[in-house]
Amino acid sequence: MKKLRVIYAKRGLFSFIPHTSLPQVFARAARRAGLHFEYSEGYSPRPKISLGPALPVGVVALREPADINFTSWNDGLINDWINNLPIGLDIHSWGEVEGKSLSKECRVGSYLLFPREGLPPEELFQALTCEEMGQILLDVNRKDGMISFLMTDPQQYGPGFLVKYLVRKELISNWSEIAIIRTAIGNMIEGNMVPLL
Repeated sequence: MKKLRVIYAKRGLFSFIPHTSLPQVFARAARRAGLHFEYSEGYSPRPKISLGPALPVGVVALREPADINFTSWNDGLINDWINNLPIGLDIHSWGEVEGKSLSKECRVGSYLLFPREGLPPEELFQALTCEEMGQILLDVNRKDGMISFLMTDPQQYGPGFLVKYLVRKELISNWSEIAIIRTAIGNMIEGNMVPLL
C-alpha cells in the first residue's frame, strides 16, 4: 500500500465543482488509468482520499493537496491518470508520503485578491493590514492592483471568512465585487511558508 500526495489545480468552470465531489472525480479518472485504491471499511466502502481545506464553489485554486491511498502504485500510469481528468483539473506534482495526516499539515493558505468594478485596492489593503485581523493574517502585500496575503489555519480562515469580514467592514456587499485565488496550501517553518510537496 502506498499513500501518494498529489498537488492539483482547479481552474475555469471546474472551480464550480463542489469540494465534496472531488474524491469521486479523482477516483473515476484513476480507475480509468488502471490504478487500484485502498478502500475504507464499513457498509459503503470508498477509496481512501483525503483533501486539503475546502474552498467555496467558484474559487480558483492553483496548488491544492490531496492524499490518496493505493494498494499498489505504478509511476508509468500517472500520465494516463492526468489525461483522464476533466478539463480544469490538473495534477502538477506527486510523491509518496508517510506520517502526519494531511489536515494536520495544512497550516497556512496563500491567496491573491483582485477587486472588481473600480473598487480601490488601497481600501481593501488597509482593511487587511488593520489590527482587527490580528494573528489570522501572517503577511500582506499590494502590487499592480492585486493583494497577496497569507492566512493561518485555512480550515477555519479561508475565502468565505475574508468575504464576511470585508462585508462587515462595508467595503464590499458580496462575492461578486472581488475575485480570490488560493495559490497554495502549506506549513509555516521559521517564518516562511513551505509547500506540502
